Amino acid sequence: MLFEIIIYAVLAIIAGDNIYQIWKLTRSGKSDQFKPGKTLGYLIFTLVIVIIVGLSAPWGTQISIVMWWIIAATTAAYAGVAIWRILRNRELEVSGIAF
Repeated sequence: MLFEIIIYAVLAIIAGDNIYQIWKLTRSGKSDQFKPGKTLGYLIFTLVIVIIVGLSAPWGTQISIVMWWIIAATTAAYAGVAIWRILRNRELEVSGIAF
C-alpha cells in the first residue's frame, strides 16, 4: 500500500512539474533565459523517472490508467510548448524582433 502511494506521489509531482514548465515557457519576456538543452534535459529526466517507476512496480501493483494518461498528456504538452518556443524564438531572430 505504501509503495502505491509513493508511486502516485512521484507521478503527481512529475505532472505538476510539467505543468509548471509549460507555464514558464509560455510567459513572455523570458526569451533570453530559454535554453533548449535544459528543456530537453527536463523531458529526458521525466522519461527516465516514468520508466523507472513503471519497471520497479511489483506485478501486483495496479497504477491507474488515468495517471499514466495525465503523465503522457502533460509531457506531450510540455514537449509541444518547447518546440513552439524554439520555433518562435528562431522566427523572431530572423525577423529582428526582440521581445
